[in-house]
Amino acid sequence: MSERSVSRALLRIGALTTAAVLAFGTATSGAHAQEPEAPPSTSEVTPAPTSEPSTPPSTTEPAPPSTSEPVSPPSVEPVPSSEPSAQPPAPSTPAETSHAPARPTGAEQENQPRTTVAEKPNLKVTASIDKDHYASHERVKVKVTVTNLSPFPAERVRGTASGLQVSYGGWGTFEYPGTTLAAGETRTVEFSGAIARLNGDRLDLSVYVLAEVGDSDHNDNFVSFEPTVTKTFGSVRGTAYADANRNGALDPGEPLAGGIVSIYGGSPSAEHRTTTDENGLFEFTNVLTGVYSPYYELPGGWVVHLQPGLEQFAVEPNRTTSLEGRAWRPYSELLTATASLDRSTYAYPATAKVTVTLTNTSQYRLDDIQAGCNRAGNSNHFDGGAEWNAVFGPGVDLVAGETKTFVFTEPVPEGASQAGDVWLSCDFQPNPGWNTDGPRASASATVTGGKGRLTMHLADDRDEDHMIDPGEEVAGLKIVLLNPGTGAQVAEAVSNAQGTLEFVDVPVGTYRAAILGPWDFRYGPDMETQQVVGWGSTVFVGLKAVSGPAELRATLTLDKPRYESHETVKATLKVTNTGGRVAERVRLPWSLSGLEVPEAQWGDFRPNGPGVRLLAGESRTFEVSGTIRDFTNGKLNIWGYVDYLGVPNPTNSNFRAEAEVVQTKGSVSGVAYADRNRNGQQDAGEATAGVVVEANGGAPYGYFKTTTGADGRFSFAELPSGEYYVGFTFADGWVVHYEGRDQKVQVRPGAPVEVIARGERPYSESLSATLTLDQDVYEPGEDAKITITLTNRGDRAISGITAYCNGVGNSNQLGDSTRPNPGWGELFGAGVTVGAGETKTVVAIEAVPQGAFTYGTVVAACLFAPYAGWNMDGVGAFDTARVPGGFGSLTGELYFDRNGDYRFDEGEALPGTRIVLRDRELGVDVAETVSDDKGNVRFDKVPAGDFWAWVDGPWKFRGEYDGHVQVFAGSESRSGFPVVADPRPEPGDSPEPAAAAGGSSGTGGTGGALAKTGASVLGLGLLGALLVAFGFGASMIGRRRRIA
Repeated sequence: MSERSVSRALLRIGALTTAAVLAFGTATSGAHAQEPEAPPSTSEVTPAPTSEPSTPPSTTEPAPPSTSEPVSPPSVEPVPSSEPSAQPPAPSTPAETSHAPARPTGAEQENQPRTTVAEKPNLKVTASIDKDHYASHERVKVKVTVTNLSPFPAERVRGTASGLQVSYGGWGTFEYPGTTLAAGETRTVEFSGAIARLNGDRLDLSVYVLAEVGDSDHNDNFVSFEPTVTKTFGSVRGTAYADANRNGALDPGEPLAGGIVSIYGGSPSAEHRTTTDENGLFEFTNVLTGVYSPYYELPGGWVVHLQPGLEQFAVEPNRTTSLEGRAWRPYSELLTATASLDRSTYAYPATAKVTVTLTNTSQYRLDDIQAGCNRAGNSNHFDGGAEWNAVFGPGVDLVAGETKTFVFTEPVPEGASQAGDVWLSCDFQPNPGWNTDGPRASASATVTGGKGRLTMHLADDRDEDHMIDPGEEVAGLKIVLLNPGTGAQVAEAVSNAQGTLEFVDVPVGTYRAAILGPWDFRYGPDMETQQVVGWGSTVFVGLKAVSGPAELRATLTLDKPRYESHETVKATLKVTNTGGRVAERVRLPWSLSGLEVPEAQWGDFRPNGPGVRLLAGESRTFEVSGTIRDFTNGKLNIWGYVDYLGVPNPTNSNFRAEAEVVQTKGSVSGVAYADRNRNGQQDAGEATAGVVVEANGGAPYGYFKTTTGADGRFSFAELPSGEYYVGFTFADGWVVHYEGRDQKVQVRPGAPVEVIARGERPYSESLSATLTLDQDVYEPGEDAKITITLTNRGDRAISGITAYCNGVGNSNQLGDSTRPNPGWGELFGAGVTVGAGETKTVVAIEAVPQGAFTYGTVVAACLFAPYAGWNMDGVGAFDTARVPGGFGSLTGELYFDRNGDYRFDEGEALPGTRIVLRDRELGVDVAETVSDDKGNVRFDKVPAGDFWAWVDGPWKFRGEYDGHVQVFAGSESRSGFPVVADPRPEPGDSPEPAAAAGGSSGTGGTGGALAKTGASVLGLGLLGALLVAFGFGASMIGRRRRIA
């Protein structure tokens, strides 16, 4: 990734300084927008952004933009005019499925915060029409004058005309979303419309103009007319045929019989349908005059494609209009389309790179291909920006067999953060406002960063009317939301006296709702699945009482009463729900005592697993086997309990089993050698003396140690039977490598177990690695690209190199090998091979974990070797990046540790002393405070991250890490600050100045220098905090790549 320039970062910091009070006074977090990706490769066609998006050519009128304000529905059904105002009512392809949760209904919106009611203006409306009588095919001309009689402006003033079909834009400035009329202003607009509906022989026409907030006097906001109308009629005739040779003419064998032809329109509007005869002919006689739209449902999948400008036709009085239904194969048979997004997860706000590929699979040239996207109108869909419209506005031309790929940069819409995902869903064909038979391409990604609210109204709905009637409220009931994949609890809430409970600030997504109490869902298990959306949702939950909450009982049985200590024990655990409702997240809290059972045998019931569900009265039996881990006084005691959500008393679900154990013993012997010629076998002179051999395991557990003799041999006699790990420590760095076989040694009575330990040189002597992240700053959920370079300096290939990452198990680290990580490829699979003298680069992709926000950093730290994690002699590499926006607090005691015990003892407090936190990587101070009279210090709203403290005065921290502290987002950390004396230098000594991060000189490090110059410590500290909190410092100053 290209580094951002210093000047650009400084400009951003200047802008952010204005918001510093918000960030460090009232706000608790911030966000840093994602930067666009590097330009795509030259094989892709990347459109240049335009200053204004170009609208695709279409005869459909543009719909009003979606806003948070509801649009009043039209007072009459829409009637096609010369410029249709709606999509065709019956597309030939299935309707698009909505990818967004439903928006709140009017009842739900009542729960939203109310805004201040604005004062209503007083508008006066006068109007006239051009005549008193019309033929039905004639357009009515209307003149409207609006005057604002108020002493203040009237805002968002818009008009409607009931009884007419007026083209969008006909109202001029009074079109949605409306205009502003100054106090006393008068404005006139003239428009015309087709007759939409008749009342007998009269047109009921009402003209209405109103401000958005209403009007103080509704009596003068509308004008009505009732002109008489004479209906006029005409006819329509045409032919539908399959233009198989695409010559534009009807040839023998091409007529389509049995096709359904519909026309919709006229004044007033109506729909007419007929069926083509054996010659493909169809006819409509005596239909009302006006403008119509044709629709064809033809056999064999043939489709009539409507060309721009020809989507509608006019029926004139006493005349016959001719139509040609020339049908082609659907565009989905002539064209293919694919779409993809550059990330699997975006952290809102974010920018996405959208890739679309179109291929003409036909033998014909296809022109003017446009895109029909987001036909469902969801707020979490890409709708196309300037780059998109620059391509699909004029349309794409493809010759036969041609493929074109386009890459667009699109902002992730705000609605995606509220829905939890973002979608691109488009079909491609010419004139998509009317044609919908093109290939469909879609792509989606998760969007993080959104929080939502879910409100539940709980009722004992005995009358099953799906309403909360008096006395049906269910109060004091706890419901938890569970991650459906892991079973982890995400949120919980308890219903109030009105039976209402709310989940607030829950990450958007789909969850499983679990009831913890003597109730069940009255209307089936579907109510368990609940969706949290950013705009909030409300759901009625009908309940029915059950006999009681979940209650589990467990019994454990063994396959026999007596074992020899080396035998395998077979155990059966039966769990029964004796309560009245389903038990959720049923699992073991920890492994069985005394018995070594692989966790995989338990399935989801395993410790820390997602758990299983047990219905009321249901039993589940688990059969496992394992070796004896421990026993006492000849007895094997296995015990535990079954955990589940809302468990009232763990002792009710405990279990225990006992058996006699007879101790048996065996022995282990073997040889250790250094395979100097690397031929995989022991040769003369390779036996190695003095190798330390350690064995640990057995039942009961024990640790044993010995050393190889001059012949390289060793032996352990009379070892308690059981499983052992045997380890070898050579002199001179030789290592016994794990090669995929079970390392455990099974000790049994009888012949000794023979172990051969082949020593090899460490992998780190021939293998080196580097690891770099592609960005300096990330958001949680954003994909990080990790570039790993492996170099083999040896003279033989190294095969099966894998990655072992996050050995410490921190939640901010990438490469957790305990869960699936397909983005790491073979590094988490069979491994990669690096030939002798070869350098190989591997790129892994993984989403930044949410825990990185808590730490303020994301870390990729890995060991590389064959069977990495087992073989610890590989080579390590790591890199870090900032994940800004989180803030936490830090408290502790500042004290002079006189006795060096690292404890805050009486009399050691340092009151009234300034202590500063410094970011060493960026070289800036980010926070400071002064200790109180008892030596207590407190830092509030500190950016999450690692810092080193320094202290004013003659004090210093002893070691490298004595002043090191960590601040975690959203929590308060505690750390002691023990210092020792750092005497001031004698006059004239002129010592080298101490680094601010490591301590201070007599003037308190940088603190003294600032005091001398009069510089504002607060101002510079704030600048440093901004650098850290918003992630600019990493790209300004750069960060060192850490390698092995």
